[in-house]
Amino acid sequence: MITPYYNSKFIQKKRYKTGALTLLEIRKYQKNRQLLFKKIPFYKLIKSITNKYSKLNFKWSSNAFFLLQEALEHFLTLFLIDCNICAIHGKRVTIMNKDIYLAKRIRGMKFLTN
Repeated sequence: MITPYYNSKFIQKKRYKTGALTLLEIRKYQKNRQLLFKKIPFYKLIKSITNKYSKLNFKWSSNAFFLLQEALEHFLTLFLIDCNICAIHGKRVTIMNKDIYLAKRIRGMKFLTN
């Protein structure tokens, strides 16, 4: 794509190969040490789950909530790494349902159902 004149020269927008931007985005999030889930929607989800399974009204401290969010993100990251390894073993690039089932079975996660 060619942009308008700038000092009588054409400035071209840099083009990336098909998967290059995806890899750059993955590296960006891997370097980032901040939490990826937004706080308010995550807080509402936790409140709805605790209200659904308990008749008591729980009050969460900000530190406990932060630790729960950090532990969940760490768990999901490791689980998706295992799913990716299963996909690579099956000679695929994309994670499919069967990779998730296999990773759950290898980890012995019987509590996560569909």
